[in-house]
Amino acid sequence: MGMFDTVIVLDDVKDLACTRGHAQRSFQSKDFESPSMHRYFLHGGVLYRGAATFMDMDDEATAWRVDGTSAFSERRLTLTRTIPPAAVRVYTHCSECEPVLVRSERASYSCIDIAQEHDVFVEFTLEFTEGKLARITRRGGSRPDLAKDLRARGLYVLDDDDPLAIAHRHVRERRDKTNRWD
Repeated sequence: MGMFDTVIVLDDVKDLACTRGHAQRSFQSKDFESPSMHRYFLHGGVLYRGAATFMDMDDEATAWRVDGTSAFSERRLTLTRTIPPAAVRVYTHCSECEPVLVRSERASYSCIDIAQEHDVFVEFTLEFTEGKLARITRRGGSRPDLAKDLRARGLYVLDDDDPLAIAHRHVRERRDKTNRWD
């Protein structure tokens, strides 16, 4: 696995969406020199590397704010314009797309049913010219392609109308509403 960096897209970039049109704004990448959990920000077609200031790292408690019944963290990063490689592969999964379900022989430790979820993987290549974003190329990210790939690997992919898939979604919806498994 190894280390990776995070690329956060601050602009609305319509080409950075899954095939169903769900915008993706945060990606991982291993294409920067010595990936080590750095944060990069794409803004106005320019890539910046963010670095926490000493105070942000020194006293995390002062970064928290309370608003009614919510707490949120405020963090300031110093942005430094960076010249990226000519092409940067970025990837994530779409949290809005329904996962592809695969039937397994038995329940696993992390899942109490025999339907295992596989999130839709979304991947792009960002091409830079003279330090500016010049082109975005989709490299993957459709649910049918994922299902086809899983079948090619010999896994039993459930159709959406399969009774096990329907039952799995029902249990997941109930769990998500109640935050419980019972």
